[in-house]
Amino acid sequence: MNSELAASSLSADVSLERSRPKRRRWLPVLAAAAVLIAPVAWIGYGMVVGTLFSQAIDRWIADRRAEGYVVSFAAREDVRRPWQSRAVFVEPVMAAPPGNDAWTWRAGRVVATLNPLRPQQLHLDLRGRHEVVADRSRPIRLVGEAGTFAVVATATDATGAATDITITDAGDHRATIAEFAGTVQAEAAGAGQPVTHATVSLTDIVFPSAWDLPLGPAVSRVRVVAALTGAPPDAATAPAIRAWSDAGGLVEVEAVDIAYGPATLAGNGTFTFDADGQPLAAFSVTMRGFLEAVNALRDRGLMRTEDAFAARFILSAMARTPEDGGPPELSAGLSVQDRELSIGPLVLLRLPVLVWPDSAPPPAR
Repeated sequence: MNSELAASSLSADVSLERSRPKRRRWLPVLAAAAVLIAPVAWIGYGMVVGTLFSQAIDRWIADRRAEGYVVSFAAREDVRRPWQSRAVFVEPVMAAPPGNDAWTWRAGRVVATLNPLRPQQLHLDLRGRHEVVADRSRPIRLVGEAGTFAVVATATDATGAATDITITDAGDHRATIAEFAGTVQAEAAGAGQPVTHATVSLTDIVFPSAWDLPLGPAVSRVRVVAALTGAPPDAATAPAIRAWSDAGGLVEVEAVDIAYGPATLAGNGTFTFDADGQPLAAFSVTMRGFLEAVNALRDRGLMRTEDAFAARFILSAMARTPEDGGPPELSAGLSVQDRELSIGPLVLLRLPVLVWPDSAPPPAR
């Protein structure tokens, strides 16, 4: 009996030993198969994503055309690679349906790119020339060009950055911006009004000298962090602006930082439009260089000498000197109402009338 058990055990051991080498021989085969299959699977996945990307663009174009928009281009090239899908549009054109707010946009070249690893993100290369023409009671034509201009967009947000921007209007007035950066994020409306969060940063802006701005054409920096309550106006016209404002439309500026001429301003507040479509704002701000700004307004003839003297006296009394010994700081309320720019009770400047397209100027005050 014992001899039979021993023989059986020996036979099992021999069988086990014979099977082990066979299993080991399969491991390199499986590893080689995995190395071969993985790239093929990745190539297949990338090509499928590229096909779906092209189809999504086709649907978007078809939907816009069905809504009455004109969408055209001189040439289109779809490039599908396992690591990237790209659609290149040469001389694209998009125009709004015929109506009171008709507009047309043209560009030299637009490149849309999708990474299969991040299919929820659309990358747009918008560098080069852009033209916008609006056919209204006062026609508008703007031509812009950017050395670099990139946008990354998802279903709920977008981020953009551009450099070396030039914008020229129909009167050949030219503005330049050294750098631009911005973000937009839409918040679900829920039970209340929709809210859109935005951040905009501009550096080294130079406006046309013909505009004769109060403190000169150059603005060193502008940075704004804001939230827009209510659906944005569907057109830049007086009725659309009035409807947005009447429905509770409001821009809540969480932070603003401006360096313009000799003055700097930082603060927060709210902004909307009154019944005449004129700006209506209330801010709490901290300013530096305000005395130099008053002198500049006086020198440009925008303030009378006696008004400038009174402003300097009142503002100096309201200001304080920082502990670090820097220039005086003024913390006060800054408001715009009835086309008057005021700091506290002091009216600094009478603003020009803002006339929206397809609207009559507001009554004189």
